[in-house]
Amino acid sequence: MWRGLVGVVRWAPSLAPAELTHEWAVVMEVVTAACESVNAAPQAADWLAGAVGAAERGTAALDAGRGEAPHGILTAVVFSNLSPRQPGVDRDGASQG
Repeated sequence: MWRGLVGVVRWAPSLAPAELTHEWAVVMEVVTAACESVNAAPQAADWLAGAVGAAERGTAALDAGRGEAPHGILTAVVFSNLSPRQPGVDRDGASQG
């Protein structure tokens, strides 16, 4: 599944590896809950869990410079805060007006 993905990965160099692991743990919780809610077959749940694990390993390898992104993935290195901006607040967090 990792090799077949298409999209943009927003990457912040300041992101600690533990934060990435935490984010993938949340994804796994959501996938597990979804599988339980629809009574997914164990084989389907196992395949999805494997896909999440592969994506986590793939993104971790991107961070460490050990891996190459799938052809459909564009890695955008973001040096600013990843949080969405609030209206009326400048880039440094100061109120405008």
